[in-house]
Amino acid sequence: MIKFDFFTILLISVSILGLISIFAVIKGLKESKEEKEKIAKITSGLLNNSKKNSRKSNVIKLRMKLFMFFITLVSAVIIIILIPLNGSDHVVFYFVLAAFLFGFTASWVFSSLFVNPIKILLRYAEKILENKDKENLSDMAVILKSNDEISVLAGIIGEMKDSLEEAALTTSELTIARELQKKFLPLEMDSMGRKFNFGKKESVHIEFFAYYAGAKGMSGDYFDFKELDERYYAFIKCDIAGKGIPAAIIMVQVATLFKNHFSNWTIKNKGLHLENLVYLINDYIESLNFEDRFAALTLGILDSHNGEVYLCSAGDKIIHIFDASLLKFMNINLGETPAAGIMPTNIVKYSDVYKVQRIKLKKNDILFLYTDGIEESKRKFRNNKFQPIVSKDTKLIDEDMGHERVENIINAVMSKDVYSLKKNHNPEGENKLLDFNFINSRSSVEDAVMGLVSIEKMFRSYKNPNAPLTAYVQTDKLIDQYLKKYFLQYGEYCSQTRDSTVNNLYIDYNNLEEDEQYDDLTVMGIRIK
Repeated sequence: MIKFDFFTILLISVSILGLISIFAVIKGLKESKEEKEKIAKITSGLLNNSKKNSRKSNVIKLRMKLFMFFITLVSAVIIIILIPLNGSDHVVFYFVLAAFLFGFTASWVFSSLFVNPIKILLRYAEKILENKDKENLSDMAVILKSNDEISVLAGIIGEMKDSLEEAALTTSELTIARELQKKFLPLEMDSMGRKFNFGKKESVHIEFFAYYAGAKGMSGDYFDFKELDERYYAFIKCDIAGKGIPAAIIMVQVATLFKNHFSNWTIKNKGLHLENLVYLINDYIESLNFEDRFAALTLGILDSHNGEVYLCSAGDKIIHIFDASLLKFMNINLGETPAAGIMPTNIVKYSDVYKVQRIKLKKNDILFLYTDGIEESKRKFRNNKFQPIVSKDTKLIDEDMGHERVENIINAVMSKDVYSLKKNHNPEGENKLLDFNFINSRSSVEDAVMGLVSIEKMFRSYKNPNAPLTAYVQTDKLIDQYLKKYFLQYGEYCSQTRDSTVNNLYIDYNNLEEDEQYDDLTVMGIRIK
């Protein structure tokens, strides 16, 4: 039987004690670091920079705790070595065993001092994230008795919660305002009275379909399509320069002027004198005296019996027609006119620039009216790491969807052809194509309009293999249905979905990212049957 002397047992025991203590410390610090990193991800970007400096005085406190922790362990080992023991080997063994248990317990207790409060904070942060009603977080709080960086972290979480609550309230108010704006647009409604992003109308003589998606903030786009009698229809497409509250105010007033003008319209009492309404709109915008605020618009009256369209434009010189007999998308130039609101009405009246023009639509021809949000939709150029390319040359930063793509999409949908979307400086591969097969298209106005807005969505979207798990693209369910029907790579890009937490009219694509929609998107089409 092997017999160990006192010093051998002591050395082995102290070594075991030291290793276990170090293990406990490392485990505790590792858990602490992991929990802190999780919370850091949650709080990232939500801190108030003006308050960061006030926290620096507390940085040393947690380090002092760690320092005292190590001093305690080292002191315990030194005491064990220096205590003179004259007893038997059994006494030494039991003493060392007691010291071993004490060291292990102390290590565990001290490491828990760092880990447990952070776990409390993590659970608190998770509750905040899981709470769908971010407008009502005031009742949620966490109290820690520590007075170190952990308590500072608790304060950061509290500030994050307050920021989320404030942002949610602001977003809610903005959402309400945007929904009120949509009340002025001829959009379909759900059973709860909320407006969809599309509107449609069909009669014996005409087919109308429009899609509208406002960018962030208040919208400056306005459109309307109004049945005047069994023969005539009035329509307007208007794009207010700029965004925000001023643009929204102008948009609402333009809508009011349009609705009032045509409220009791007959061909006898008001006729086809659309220039009078343009002058009224010009007067109103010019009187506001907003800097750089004006409206580019096209007004029209459609005679559904013979296909004649009477147009008056301000700042809009191009309209678009799909010629059904030629199966070709065409541009018609109405001539240069000043946008409404740039000059006083007495000057533009004197110049006689707002004139009514007449065009004729044949059977199955489609008149397309859209704001510049579709052609000027932008996506960023990215390198193979999916990072935006930085350059002084603006041509190397991003690209517009452009008129050529719009024309080719309309032609493909209406001709039941295939369209392939190619993006420049595409991080997914320069030769990567997104393919859309319209062989089963109905060649309807709805299919054409939805083709434009659906492909525009994929134009800004990209699949980044390094994207965080939280990445998603919010998509109108109508666009999702369209993509599912015509987008050949739907399974690759759009198959991972979840219901949107923001609005049940939308769906989220979980594995995608997208460039921001910078401008309002309004596309409408009118077909003569």
